[in-house]
Amino acid sequence: MGQVRPIAIIILVGLTKDASPGNSLPHSCGIHYISKCSTFSLVNNQSNKFEMIDEMCVPVISPEKNHGRISIPLFIRDRFNRKDHISITSILKFILEPAISIFKHPEFITNQLDHSKFLPVLTAQEFHFHKSLHNSASIWLQQGGFNRTTLHLHLRQFGRISYMPQYELYSDNQLLISGKHHVVYVDQCSRVPISIPEALKRRLLQSSTERMEFPQRPLNARCQQLRIRPSDLDYNFHTNSAVYFQLVHNIATTLSVEENAFEFFEGDLANYLLKSVKNRFTGETKMGDLLDCYVWQDAQNPLLLHGQLVKQDKVIFFCSMLFYPALQSAKL
Repeated sequence: MGQVRPIAIIILVGLTKDASPGNSLPHSCGIHYISKCSTFSLVNNQSNKFEMIDEMCVPVISPEKNHGRISIPLFIRDRFNRKDHISITSILKFILEPAISIFKHPEFITNQLDHSKFLPVLTAQEFHFHKSLHNSASIWLQQGGFNRTTLHLHLRQFGRISYMPQYELYSDNQLLISGKHHVVYVDQCSRVPISIPEALKRRLLQSSTERMEFPQRPLNARCQQLRIRPSDLDYNFHTNSAVYFQLVHNIATTLSVEENAFEFFEGDLANYLLKSVKNRFTGETKMGDLLDCYVWQDAQNPLLLHGQLVKQDKVIFFCSMLFYPALQSAKL
């Protein structure tokens, strides 16, 4: 017990559904590329109950090469927090992995960019976590079993040096998560943004989006200091937006538990389900950097908390977290 027992050969990709009405690409796109294979393992979870998990799957790319989908497992025990709610931080990290596999796919339009020289940097994101997500997570946690969700990625034009992928995560034709990222390509060494090639921009969908606005920090915002640890660094040896979000959420939870800092919130914020998150990433940090974390409650909506991370008097991260009401959190 406690060991992983492979029952199929792992070949880097996972189980991919055939095209079907419930699994087709949006906008009536046909299937241009699809590979099928199966790989899954039986993993012993904490309750000694075996559950089936499939590995990363093969992306399916549309003929236009700016839409993609990938079938992936969302619900695994490690993605739940200490209160047995689905962890939003784990979701923010989880969505990036299959998205990158689409971006780097030889059939996808962004593959034309030289990934050896240029680095995609996520500068802003906004996600909505629908009630269906929390309901499905609760059912899975009680019943377990094999689960598969399908991530749809639509690439939209956004600006001269950036683009915007939009995401929709479905399970059995039920929308669980919707959101978007703003991505800027920068030079690997200098971190200076580069212009998106004109030939590439002409092939992207024409659309616009509202700029994310964040409130000004009030004078009575709570503040605590923190230092960046080795565990906060990603594979590029710097902190990313998902880590920043977790740091802000941790400080907000500490303030709620120790100081009862926020009206309508009692104790551990992990008891409350998140409805939406938006953030803006404006600066990197390295191991050992000292940051000031500010958190405050919205003046109009008490279920909305805002946060900032400040490094040497420069704001490097903005964050807004909207929670479901306590009664709804208890019922979901």
